[in-house]
Amino acid sequence: MMSIFLNKPTSPYNSTSYFCKVLYCLATYTDLVKLVTIAVLCYCAVHNRRYDKEHLGDRFQTISIIILVILWIYPILTVILPISANWGTVVYSQTSGLCVLSVSSDHPVQLITFLLYASIFGIGIPMSITLVYSVKMLFFIRKKPTKRITFGHSLEDNKFHRADTQLGKVTLRVAVMDFGLNVPWAIVQSVRVFGVDIRVTILYYLLIFISCLGSVFNPFLFYRKETRDKRQSRCSSPERSKILYTATNRTRIN
Repeated sequence: MMSIFLNKPTSPYNSTSYFCKVLYCLATYTDLVKLVTIAVLCYCAVHNRRYDKEHLGDRFQTISIIILVILWIYPILTVILPISANWGTVVYSQTSGLCVLSVSSDHPVQLITFLLYASIFGIGIPMSITLVYSVKMLFFIRKKPTKRITFGHSLEDNKFHRADTQLGKVTLRVAVMDFGLNVPWAIVQSVRVFGVDIRVTILYYLLIFISCLGSVFNPFLFYRKETRDKRQSRCSSPERSKILYTATNRTRIN
């Protein structure tokens, strides 16, 4: 998702600065890291039931939703802010097929302000959020549960287990699609840093945009799981015993 929006403030096509090209390349790799990290975090949190059963499970899931929503709307803000600040003129480049922000090297203050903004808001803050959240996720993954939880083989448990597995598979597909489409994009931008011009078709831009749409729905996957877990927790013990008893009787009849 980030690559599409970061093309505006950090595009190298109208810049004469080599550093700006390197900055754009780093921003592209930052986008790739964030896309993969978000997808992996979603897969782990959706697929691992332990987070919902421990003391910090609900709070961790709430924090996950907040972080994902922030990373979801963040690129929109990075596009709106430099344009509203009038740092340059927004033009349409016929060669690149993108709407880019023209930063003139004749105005050093404008150029320095733009580079600082792009490096801090385009690379520094997103990578810091991703790093902190990844370390927190690794801590929860390596932490052993305080007590062992066993699940009965009731029809209701099987239903929730199938739903969790399906959500995990969907998130995994999103991660593979994002990674497969954005890696060539990152390689192309890296080669352009050294002055090699590789044309990218509009179709490829469209494919990247479609892949980025998958990351948009990750917060909704969390919300769907949280709602389902609340439904599951409201199921009383007598009802679960009745379900388990019915399932046992059906097994005996068959």
